[in-house]
Amino acid sequence: MNLHKLIFTNNACYKAGRRITPKGIMVHSTGANNPWLKRYVGPDDGLLGKNQYNNHWNQPMDREVCVHAFIGKLADGTVATYQTLPWNHRGWHAGDSANDTHISFEICEDDLTDADYLDKVYHEAVDLCVYLCGLYGLTEQDIICHCEGHDLGIASNHGDVLHWWPKHGKNMDTFRAEVAARLSGSEPDTPVEPVQPSRGIKAGDLVTITGTKYYSGQTIPAWVRKQKWYVHEVSGDRAVINKNESGTNAIMSPVRVSDLAPAENAAVTYRVHTVVKGDTLWGIAEKYLGSGARYKEINTLNGKLSHASISTVRIDCLNILAKETAFVHNFFQITANFFSQPLIFALSRGRMVRSVQGFSERGQVMTETEKLKISKLRRDGLGYKKIAAALDLPVNSVKTYLRRHPANEEAAAIPDFCEMCGKPIVQTPHRKHKRFCSDSCRISWWNAHPYNGGKRTLYRFTCAYCGRTFHSGARDRRYCSRSCYAAARKKAVTVNG
Repeated sequence: MNLHKLIFTNNACYKAGRRITPKGIMVHSTGANNPWLKRYVGPDDGLLGKNQYNNHWNQPMDREVCVHAFIGKLADGTVATYQTLPWNHRGWHAGDSANDTHISFEICEDDLTDADYLDKVYHEAVDLCVYLCGLYGLTEQDIICHCEGHDLGIASNHGDVLHWWPKHGKNMDTFRAEVAARLSGSEPDTPVEPVQPSRGIKAGDLVTITGTKYYSGQTIPAWVRKQKWYVHEVSGDRAVINKNESGTNAIMSPVRVSDLAPAENAAVTYRVHTVVKGDTLWGIAEKYLGSGARYKEINTLNGKLSHASISTVRIDCLNILAKETAFVHNFFQITANFFSQPLIFALSRGRMVRSVQGFSERGQVMTETEKLKISKLRRDGLGYKKIAAALDLPVNSVKTYLRRHPANEEAAAIPDFCEMCGKPIVQTPHRKHKRFCSDSCRISWWNAHPYNGGKRTLYRFTCAYCGRTFHSGARDRRYCSRSCYAAARKKAVTVNG
């Protein structure tokens, strides 16, 4: 292990000075294509190299982030570990209770394609975990990644490191096995191979549970093992089961693929749609689900569509082409270059599930429009919870995005959005600020919000011509509109004429 020390004494986490009794180790990865330690660790000590942007973490920040160590490249290209907090300091890394119990370290990601780089940082991480286990009397069973921490309910919803390692034949099981071999004083006789999915289990399959333990090691209750479950996603030998066959229970629990077996009579029918330039979520939902307003089902099942590669989506066949009338704004435009694979709609037995292929590399992925809206609402002074509620997003997703994308010089370029349809609005300098993209949206919004017009009192009237009930701030109104007024005058002239 190439271990160095540069404590983040200027970070607010260090200054908080809270201590923990380490009960485990949590492995993270940075989620950004930048393998250089100098991006996060600073100032330059002669080995790191100079960070020209000076955006390392050893300084006051508006984000509550800090880990105990980083693994990545020095200026000369060699891999090293830098301790950045005392091991018994409370870090800011998990977004939940694991901050109080786990030592944390981040592995600097590259573009996730360099197997040689991953091999080096992977084994550097093994060395670090062996060292920490010896220091605090821990075992390999006390080591988890951020993704596993979320499954255990002690960390926020991130996918690291299971979005990266399986691409190169590694996972947390192989990692723990290597740590265990080192702790026992012996290396594995043969290289540890990742456990491969067995029996062809994939997202959307109806399965039975043959094992007795969850992926975390906890015992699976008997009532769970007696039922059939739909697979939500699969990664290596880790599968997440969601709803049971009847749809009465949804547990979202990880199990080993090797502990699952296909249920009998679990037929699946697929319908394929290849995304082309000009396609919209609204149009796709309208074509396959009967209503464009159901686009959220597609968006949700795919973990929020973005520039990620999305391969399959499962649609509830019991409700396909069902009529829904809810008004939903069409914010999203899908273009062909967003995807490297076709968008596949599958008719599964009665439940909605999502394919693991194309799943967000860092958990739930947001659209570009949602990112802009988050930045704008934050600029307007809203907190995490209010932003999440306004955009129907998880609070942790909003928090993570804002911490990784603090306000900068580009904030002024964030567009405004129509309060009715949600489309971006181009504001004209030195002109009145626009709230709506068009007159039709403006009229529709005010018709739907008659009490937001600033009047102290609204009076209720019945139109003398058409009989429609309407409200007005005036004390004396006979007609609901100018057209009714004109029609009534014309009728009077005809009668008297």
